[in-house]
Amino acid sequence: YDDPVVIAHVATGNGFQPVNVRVSEVSGSSLVMQLQEPNHLDGVHFNETVNYMVVEAGRWVLPDGTLLEAGTLQSSRLSSQGFETVGFGAGFETAPVILSQVQSFNGGDFVTTRQRNADAEGFQLTMQEEEAGNSGSHFIETLGWVALEAGRGSTGGFEWLAGRVPGVTDATATVPLGTSLDGGAHVVAGVSTYVGRDPAWARGNDSTAGSFDVSVEEDTSLDAETDHLPETIDYFAFNTSGVVGAYDYDLFA
Repeated sequence: YDDPVVIAHVATGNGFQPVNVRVSEVSGSSLVMQLQEPNHLDGVHFNETVNYMVVEAGRWVLPDGTLLEAGTLQSSRLSSQGFETVGFGAGFETAPVILSQVQSFNGGDFVTTRQRNADAEGFQLTMQEEEAGNSGSHFIETLGWVALEAGRGSTGGFEWLAGRVPGVTDATATVPLGTSLDGGAHVVAGVSTYVGRDPAWARGNDSTAGSFDVSVEEDTSLDAETDHLPETIDYFAFNTSGVVGAYDYDLFA
Protein backbone atom coordinates (compact mmCIF):
# COMPACT_ATOMS: atom_id res chain seq x y z
CA TYR A 1 0.00 0.00 0.00
CA ASP A 2 1.08 3.58 -0.64
CA ASP A 3 -1.28 5.26 1.85
CA PRO A 4 -3.14 2.58 3.86
CA VAL A 5 -6.14 3.20 6.09
CA VAL A 6 -6.76 0.57 8.77
CA ILE A 7 -10.04 -0.20 10.56
CA ALA A 8 -10.05 -2.82 13.35
CA HIS A 9 -12.68 -4.25 15.69
CA VAL A 10 -12.66 -6.52 18.75
CA ALA A 11 -15.02 -9.24 17.53
CA THR A 12 -15.21 -11.42 20.66
CA GLY A 13 -16.17 -11.04 24.30
CA ASN A 14 -13.69 -13.40 25.96
CA GLY A 15 -12.58 -10.87 28.56
CA PHE A 16 -15.27 -9.27 30.73
CA GLN A 17 -13.44 -5.96 31.12
CA PRO A 18 -14.11 -3.20 28.56
CA VAL A 19 -11.53 -3.21 25.78
CA ASN A 20 -10.88 -1.79 22.35
CA VAL A 21 -8.12 -2.25 19.79
CA ARG A 22 -5.38 0.31 19.14
CA VAL A 23 -3.55 0.45 15.80
CA SER A 24 -0.14 2.04 15.20
CA GLU A 25 2.98 1.93 13.02
CA VAL A 26 0.95 1.60 9.85
CA SER A 27 3.21 1.17 6.81
CA GLY A 28 2.85 -0.04 3.25
CA SER A 29 3.30 -3.67 4.26
CA SER A 30 2.49 -4.03 7.98
CA LEU A 31 0.83 -2.57 11.06
CA VAL A 32 0.94 -3.02 14.82
CA MET A 33 -2.18 -3.62 16.88
CA GLN A 34 -2.84 -4.25 20.55
CA LEU A 35 -5.77 -4.49 22.90
CA GLN A 36 -6.22 -1.42 25.10
CA GLU A 37 -8.34 -1.32 28.23
CA PRO A 38 -9.45 2.03 29.68
CA ASN A 39 -6.79 3.62 31.87
CA HIS A 40 -8.42 2.81 35.22
CA LEU A 41 -8.20 -0.96 34.61
CA ASP A 42 -5.15 -3.19 35.06
CA GLY A 43 -4.32 -3.56 31.36
CA VAL A 44 -4.28 -7.37 31.53
CA HIS A 45 -6.80 -8.96 29.18
CA PHE A 46 -7.83 -12.33 27.75
CA ASN A 47 -7.01 -13.12 24.13
CA GLU A 48 -9.61 -11.70 21.74
CA THR A 49 -10.21 -12.04 18.01
CA VAL A 50 -9.61 -8.77 16.16
CA ASN A 51 -10.94 -8.37 12.62
CA TYR A 52 -9.48 -5.67 10.43
CA MET A 53 -9.61 -4.18 6.96
CA VAL A 54 -7.00 -2.16 5.06
CA VAL A 55 -7.98 0.23 2.27
CA GLU A 56 -5.78 2.40 0.08
CA ALA A 57 -6.66 6.04 0.72
CA GLY A 58 -8.59 7.52 -2.19
CA ARG A 59 -11.80 7.08 -4.15
CA TRP A 60 -12.48 3.69 -5.71
CA VAL A 61 -15.03 1.59 -7.58
CA LEU A 62 -15.11 -2.10 -6.66
CA PRO A 63 -15.53 -4.70 -9.43
CA ASP A 64 -19.30 -4.92 -8.82
CA GLY A 65 -19.69 -1.12 -9.02
CA THR A 66 -19.72 -0.38 -5.28
CA LEU A 67 -18.30 3.05 -4.42
CA LEU A 68 -15.61 3.13 -1.75
CA GLU A 69 -13.66 6.03 -0.27
CA ALA A 70 -11.00 6.13 2.44
CA GLY A 71 -8.91 8.83 4.04
CA THR A 72 -7.17 10.13 7.15
CA LEU A 73 -6.98 13.35 9.10
CA GLN A 74 -4.85 14.66 11.95
CA SER A 75 -6.79 15.69 15.06
CA SER A 76 -6.42 16.17 18.81
CA ARG A 77 -10.11 16.87 19.33
CA LEU A 78 -12.14 15.02 21.94
CA SER A 79 -15.95 14.96 21.87
CA SER A 80 -16.02 17.46 24.74
CA GLN A 81 -14.32 19.90 22.32
CA GLY A 82 -16.48 19.15 19.29
CA PHE A 83 -16.19 17.27 16.00
CA GLU A 84 -14.13 17.46 12.81
CA THR A 85 -16.05 17.64 9.51
CA VAL A 86 -15.06 15.13 6.81
CA GLY A 87 -16.30 15.60 3.25
CA PHE A 88 -16.61 12.89 0.60
CA GLY A 89 -15.31 13.18 -2.95
CA ALA A 90 -17.04 10.09 -4.30
CA GLY A 91 -20.56 10.52 -5.61
CA PHE A 92 -22.54 8.71 -2.94
CA GLU A 93 -26.28 8.99 -3.51
CA THR A 94 -27.17 8.25 0.13
CA ALA A 95 -25.24 8.07 3.39
CA PRO A 96 -22.67 5.28 3.06
CA VAL A 97 -21.57 2.84 5.71
CA ILE A 98 -18.75 4.58 7.60
CA LEU A 99 -16.11 3.00 9.84
CA SER A 100 -13.31 4.87 11.62
CA GLN A 101 -10.22 4.10 13.69
CA VAL A 102 -7.45 5.85 15.61
CA GLN A 103 -4.40 4.50 13.81
CA SER A 104 -1.52 6.07 15.70
CA PHE A 105 -0.26 5.87 19.30
CA ASN A 106 0.94 9.41 19.99
CA GLY A 107 -1.07 9.65 23.20
CA GLY A 108 -0.94 6.64 25.52
CA ASP A 109 -4.34 7.24 27.13
CA PHE A 110 -7.19 5.00 26.06
CA VAL A 111 -8.94 6.55 23.06
CA THR A 112 -11.51 5.61 20.44
CA THR A 113 -13.28 7.40 17.59
CA ARG A 114 -16.89 8.60 17.59
CA GLN A 115 -19.05 9.64 14.61
CA ARG A 116 -22.26 11.52 13.88
CA ASN A 117 -24.36 13.30 11.21
CA ALA A 118 -23.55 11.06 8.23
CA ASP A 119 -25.12 11.87 4.86
CA ALA A 120 -24.15 11.54 1.19
CA GLU A 121 -21.80 14.52 1.47
CA GLY A 122 -19.78 13.59 4.55
CA PHE A 123 -19.86 13.07 8.32
CA GLN A 124 -18.39 14.34 11.58
CA LEU A 125 -15.60 12.61 13.50
CA THR A 126 -13.98 13.00 16.91
CA MET A 127 -12.19 11.01 19.62
CA GLN A 128 -13.19 9.97 23.13
CA GLU A 129 -10.98 9.01 26.05
CA GLU A 130 -12.31 7.10 29.04
CA GLU A 131 -15.15 8.97 30.74
CA ALA A 132 -13.04 10.30 33.63
CA GLY A 133 -10.58 11.94 31.22
CA ASN A 134 -12.75 12.90 28.27
CA SER A 135 -13.06 16.55 29.31
CA GLY A 136 -9.29 17.02 29.09
CA SER A 137 -6.96 16.96 26.09
CA HIS A 138 -5.27 14.39 23.87
CA PHE A 139 -2.22 14.32 21.62
CA ILE A 140 -2.69 14.72 17.88
CA GLU A 141 -3.54 11.34 16.36
CA THR A 142 -4.10 10.02 12.85
CA LEU A 143 -7.77 9.17 12.40
CA GLY A 144 -8.59 6.82 9.54
CA TRP A 145 -12.01 6.36 7.96
CA VAL A 146 -13.59 4.17 5.28
CA ALA A 147 -16.95 4.85 3.60
CA LEU A 148 -18.66 2.44 1.22
CA GLU A 149 -22.10 1.94 -0.23
CA ALA A 150 -24.37 -0.36 1.76
CA GLY A 151 -25.10 -3.70 0.11
CA ARG A 152 -23.69 -7.06 -0.82
CA GLY A 153 -20.88 -7.90 -3.23
CA SER A 154 -18.42 -10.58 -4.24
CA THR A 155 -15.33 -11.02 -6.38
CA GLY A 156 -13.02 -14.00 -6.79
CA GLY A 157 -14.55 -15.92 -3.87
CA PHE A 158 -14.42 -12.92 -1.52
CA GLU A 159 -17.92 -12.00 -0.34
CA TRP A 160 -18.96 -9.02 1.76
CA LEU A 161 -21.94 -7.22 3.19
CA ALA A 162 -21.95 -3.60 4.33
CA GLY A 163 -24.84 -2.27 6.36
CA ARG A 164 -26.13 -0.58 9.45
CA VAL A 165 -28.37 -1.62 12.31
CA PRO A 166 -30.19 0.89 14.55
CA GLY A 167 -31.21 0.53 18.18
CA VAL A 168 -28.12 -1.18 19.61
CA THR A 169 -27.52 -0.55 23.33
CA ASP A 170 -25.18 -1.92 26.00
CA ALA A 171 -27.16 -5.18 25.78
CA THR A 172 -25.80 -7.67 23.25
CA ALA A 173 -27.81 -7.64 20.02
CA THR A 174 -27.80 -10.41 17.44
CA VAL A 175 -27.70 -8.91 13.95
CA PRO A 176 -28.98 -11.18 11.13
CA LEU A 177 -27.17 -10.69 7.83
CA GLY A 178 -30.00 -12.02 5.70
CA THR A 179 -27.64 -14.47 4.01
CA SER A 180 -25.01 -17.06 4.89
CA LEU A 181 -21.36 -16.29 4.24
CA ASP A 182 -19.38 -19.38 3.34
CA GLY A 183 -16.58 -19.62 5.89
CA GLY A 184 -18.40 -17.52 8.49
CA ALA A 185 -19.02 -13.83 8.95
CA HIS A 186 -15.96 -11.83 9.99
CA VAL A 187 -17.20 -8.41 11.05
CA VAL A 188 -15.71 -4.96 11.49
CA ALA A 189 -18.22 -2.71 13.28
CA GLY A 190 -18.39 0.77 14.78
CA VAL A 191 -20.80 3.17 16.48
CA SER A 192 -21.93 5.67 13.84
CA THR A 193 -24.27 7.91 15.86
CA TYR A 194 -23.94 10.17 18.91
CA VAL A 195 -27.18 9.63 20.82
CA GLY A 196 -25.48 8.79 24.12
CA ARG A 197 -22.57 11.13 24.85
CA ASP A 198 -20.67 8.93 27.29
CA PRO A 199 -17.53 7.46 25.69
CA ALA A 200 -18.53 4.29 23.85
CA TRP A 201 -17.45 1.89 21.12
CA ALA A 202 -18.72 -1.28 19.41
CA ARG A 203 -17.77 -4.62 20.98
CA GLY A 204 -18.35 -7.94 19.28
CA ASN A 205 -19.29 -11.23 20.91
CA ASP A 206 -18.71 -13.88 18.23
CA SER A 207 -20.53 -14.59 14.97
CA THR A 208 -21.97 -17.32 12.77
CA ALA A 209 -22.20 -17.63 9.01
CA GLY A 210 -25.45 -15.66 9.03
CA SER A 211 -25.29 -13.28 12.01
CA PHE A 212 -23.07 -11.49 14.49
CA ASP A 213 -23.41 -10.24 18.06
CA VAL A 214 -22.54 -6.67 19.02
CA SER A 215 -23.11 -4.20 21.84
CA VAL A 216 -22.19 -0.63 22.71
CA GLU A 217 -19.54 -0.79 25.42
CA GLU A 218 -18.70 1.91 27.98
CA ASP A 219 -16.04 2.21 30.67
CA THR A 220 -16.48 2.63 34.43
CA SER A 221 -13.72 5.17 35.12
CA LEU A 222 -16.13 7.87 36.37
CA ASP A 223 -19.02 5.78 37.67
CA ALA A 224 -20.28 2.20 37.64
CA GLU A 225 -23.11 2.93 35.20
CA THR A 226 -22.67 1.46 31.70
CA ASP A 227 -26.22 1.82 30.37
CA HIS A 228 -26.17 3.35 26.90
CA LEU A 229 -28.90 4.85 24.74
CA PRO A 230 -29.71 3.13 21.41
CA GLU A 231 -27.12 3.83 18.72
CA THR A 232 -26.72 2.87 15.07
CA ILE A 233 -23.93 0.40 14.32
CA ASP A 234 -22.30 0.42 10.88
CA TYR A 235 -20.61 -2.82 9.83
CA PHE A 236 -18.62 -4.57 7.12
CA ALA A 237 -18.86 -8.39 7.12
CA PHE A 238 -16.66 -10.62 4.94
CA ASN A 239 -16.25 -14.35 4.49
CA THR A 240 -12.49 -14.84 4.22
CA SER A 241 -9.16 -13.10 4.19
CA GLY A 242 -8.30 -11.74 0.80
CA VAL A 243 -7.38 -8.84 -1.44
CA VAL A 244 -9.94 -7.00 -3.57
CA GLY A 245 -8.85 -4.90 -6.52
CA ALA A 246 -10.61 -1.66 -7.43
CA TYR A 247 -10.77 0.94 -10.18
CA ASP A 248 -9.85 4.59 -9.82
CA TYR A 249 -13.08 6.53 -9.21
CA ASP A 250 -11.88 9.43 -11.35
CA LEU A 251 -11.86 7.18 -14.41
CA PHE A 252 -15.62 6.71 -13.96
CA ALA A 253 -16.57 10.23 -12.86
